[in-house]
Amino acid sequence: MKFFVKHKRMIIAVILGCLPLLYAILRTFFDGHTLHSVWIGASEWNDELFYYKQVDAMVKYGIPQGYFGFNESHGLYLTFAAWSPVLLMPWAIFGKIFGWSMISPVIVNIIMLSIAMFIFGFYSKFDYKKAAMAVALFFLFVPFSRYILSGMPEIIVISLLLIVMGFMVGYDEDGADRDKYGKIIAMFILLFILTLMRPYLIMFMMVPAFYLVRKTKHGYWISPLAVIISLFVYLIINKAFGAPYFTPLYRTDWLKAFLNDGFMGGVLETLRTIKQYGYNVFYNMIDGVVNGLCPGAYFITHCMFIGIFLVDFIVKLVKKEKGRFISFTMLFTNTGMFFAILLMYKLFEGSKHLLTFIAVDIFVMVAVVSFRELFSVILAVSFVWLYMIKAVSDYDYAVPYRDETHEEIAALSKEIAPDMVLTGEVSWDNTIALVFYDTDKYTGEAVMTAWQQLYATPAGYGISFCTDEYLLDNLGDLKCKYMITPADGVVGDTVINKGGTVIGENDKVKIIDISTMAIYE
Repeated sequence: MKFFVKHKRMIIAVILGCLPLLYAILRTFFDGHTLHSVWIGASEWNDELFYYKQVDAMVKYGIPQGYFGFNESHGLYLTFAAWSPVLLMPWAIFGKIFGWSMISPVIVNIIMLSIAMFIFGFYSKFDYKKAAMAVALFFLFVPFSRYILSGMPEIIVISLLLIVMGFMVGYDEDGADRDKYGKIIAMFILLFILTLMRPYLIMFMMVPAFYLVRKTKHGYWISPLAVIISLFVYLIINKAFGAPYFTPLYRTDWLKAFLNDGFMGGVLETLRTIKQYGYNVFYNMIDGVVNGLCPGAYFITHCMFIGIFLVDFIVKLVKKEKGRFISFTMLFTNTGMFFAILLMYKLFEGSKHLLTFIAVDIFVMVAVVSFRELFSVILAVSFVWLYMIKAVSDYDYAVPYRDETHEEIAALSKEIAPDMVLTGEVSWDNTIALVFYDTDKYTGEAVMTAWQQLYATPAGYGISFCTDEYLLDNLGDLKCKYMITPADGVVGDTVINKGGTVIGENDKVKIIDISTMAIYE
C-alpha cells in the first residue's frame, strides 16, 4: 500500500498513458474485430483519403507529385487541399521511419494520445479519485475511440493541446514565482505548431502570455510578437500550399457589414447572424437529444462545459481560490469557439472542431473544477445518452474494418499501374480528377463516386475533387490527366464518347485517361 501512495503521481500518469491503447483494443473487441483489422480504406469519411494520400506522397517523394484541391484549385506552390500540411507532419515522420500503411495513422494516434495523457496526468498531480473520474469520462465519450481508430488528425491536435493544458495546470499548481521558464517556452512552441494546424487555437496563446507577463516585463512585447509571428507563418503556409475550397470556408458577411454599413450596421448584422445560426444550433441540439444527431450532440456537450467553467470561475472568484485563470481560460476559449462557429463556420463542419475542445475540457474539468464529482456524474449520464444510446449513425460512429473494398482496391491498383506512371516532377499529369457526384445515365438519379477506390492510385498522385458541372463545362481545358467516375455516370460516358481511354474499371468506378480525348488533339 505504501508503494501506491509513494509513487501515486507516476502510477496515475502511467495508467492514463495506457488508456488509448486499451480503449482501442476494447472498442474493436466489442465490435467483434481486432485492432489489426481496422482499415481506413473502408471508412465513409473522405477527408481520410486526402490525408492518407498526401502523407503517402510525403513519405515516398518528400512532396506530392500531383495537386490536391477542389475543381482544380491549388496553392502558389504545391497544394495540400484545404488543410495545413503541418497537420500531417507526425504521420509523415512516422511513415519515414517505420513505413506507411492503412494502420499507420491509428498507431500514431494511439502513441501521441498516450504520451499526452501521461504528461497531463503527471503534471496535473491527479489523486486516485480524480483519475477514476477521468478514466470513466474518457471511456464514455465514444468519439475518442472513433477518432483514435481513424485517419483523421484530430487526435494529433488533441494530444498537443492536452500537453499544453498539462503544463498549464502544473504551472499554476507549482506557483508562478517558483516555476522556471521551461513550461512557458514549451507552451509557446506547442501553441505555435497548433496555430499552424488549426488557426483558432491561437486563443490558447493567452496562457503562456499571461504567465510570461507575470514573470518578466519582456513578456509585454514577447507575447504579442509570438502571436503575430504565428499568424503570419500560418497565412504564408495557407497561401503557398492551401487550395481554395468549392465555396468559402468562412462566412464573412457580418465583417463586411462593418465596412459597408458602419459600426452600428456591423453590430446589427453580427447580432442577426448570431440569432439566425443560434436557432440552427438550438434545433441541432434538440435533434441530438431526440434523434442522436452527431453535430447536435457535440454542441450540447460543448455548451455543458461552457456552463461548468462559468460556474467554476464565479465560485473561485467569489471565494478568491487558486485556479481562477485556468477556469477563465477554458471559459474564454470554449465560448470564443462557440461564437466563431455561429459567425463563421458551416454548422456541420464546424461542430467537428468542437471535438478538440471537448476532449481537453474533460481532463481539465477533472483536474481543477470545484464540484467535479457532481459535474462528472452529469457528464457521464449525458455521454451515455448522446454517444451510446443515441449514437446509431454508422457514418459518425462506426469504426472502419477490412471488407471487400480491400480486394477491389488491390485489383484496381494492379490494373492501372502500367498507365499511371509518375512523370518525375510535380505535374498535373500526376493528378486525377474525382467527380464527386454524377448522374446515373440509366436512372437519371444522382450518384456519388465510390471515392474509396482512389486508394488504388499510385503513391504521389494528387486528387482534385470536382463537381460534375465543372468537369463538363471545362472539357478540353481540364488540367488533370486522369478522371475517376461512377461506373455508369454521365460525365464518364461523355468523356469516353469524346475519346477518353478507360485504363481501369470495376462495377463501381471507371478510371479514364482524358488526355486522349479528341478535343485535346
